[in-house]
Amino acid sequence: MAKIYLSPSKVADFENCRWQFMLKHVWNWKEKTPSINLIVGDCLDKAVMAFLAGQFVGQSVDPVALFTTELETQIANGAAFGSKWTPENVQAMGIRLMEQFPEYWERSGLTVLADPAGEPIMQRLLELDLGDDVVFRTKLDLACATRDGDIAIIDVKSAAMEFPEVLAPLSDQITACNIAVLAHAESLGLQSVDKVASLR
Repeated sequence: MAKIYLSPSKVADFENCRWQFMLKHVWNWKEKTPSINLIVGDCLDKAVMAFLAGQFVGQSVDPVALFTTELETQIANGAAFGSKWTPENVQAMGIRLMEQFPEYWERSGLTVLADPAGEPIMQRLLELDLGDDVVFRTKLDLACATRDGDIAIIDVKSAAMEFPEVLAPLSDQITACNIAVLAHAESLGLQSVDKVASLR
């Protein structure tokens, strides 16, 4: 029997539209031209993670240059813009965000943690075997230490709409991530999880 993989994103897709879930996760259909919203989110995510990886090893990484290069590459491969966005205004928005991010990160007081092997705890795929060929799968974006020494797991978001911080602990995705992190705490080298938050 083939294994069944569960994840917060799949559950959200199913609750949003069952037909969309079937097309995407059962029949593996994909949009011929991806939405610019997805492209921008992916480019922002890559730029942020590259910047943080550089910070971890003490290297200077320019998130603006990374975002711009990645965005231009992905748009050149095809993007569905709709009526709200153009190549110029999405690039300007992303550049503005990436210009602000280094200062934002410094103000946050967060430091990316290392696992027992000395690798940064960033974008880790975590799985839990639930038995009967069912596997729970989620992704940990960041595990960080706060200024106060607390351990926080961070869900990195590039949402188009405001996402109140008070809702972060209520998010299915970050709750699922918290459960998976606790199950993998020993291999990650984490003593506990004190906080959860959304970085956006």
